[in-house]
Amino acid sequence: MMFRLFLLFLTIPVVEIYILVQLAHRLDWGAVLVIVVLTALLGAHLAKREGVMHLHRIQRSFSEGRDPAPQLLEGLMILLAAVLLITPGLLTDAFGFVLLVPLTRRPLRVVLQRWLKKHFVNQVFVHQAGAEPEEREVIDVTPGKLDGEG
Repeated sequence: MMFRLFLLFLTIPVVEIYILVQLAHRLDWGAVLVIVVLTALLGAHLAKREGVMHLHRIQRSFSEGRDPAPQLLEGLMILLAAVLLITPGLLTDAFGFVLLVPLTRRPLRVVLQRWLKKHFVNQVFVHQAGAEPEEREVIDVTPGKLDGEG
């Protein structure tokens, strides 16, 4: 798992740089810079708006006594979308917008929820205790008296 994450964090920036360089050859660096800055600003604005609206949904589910897990999971997806949208690059922006739009986020949340249930919820942890703890002498201290006082 850690190796996969390492590869992911190594591969994504390389792919992002490649895409930006290819786009700069077709347009120019100024246009690419404007695109990157505008998608970051637009993404940050939309993520903030969607995040605030979603926070109200989470609060409503708590006040109505409903299970907040789906809304909390979508909230994490919105947070991840914000991080992806602020990160420079077109690939991360595309994934960020997919996570930000409710039309695509909700089906992804259902898939993620099923995956989490399959891999985490139904696991049983067994702890086998070792030897009994050894008995030690217990010294009882009277409150308010220091060592050496009568």
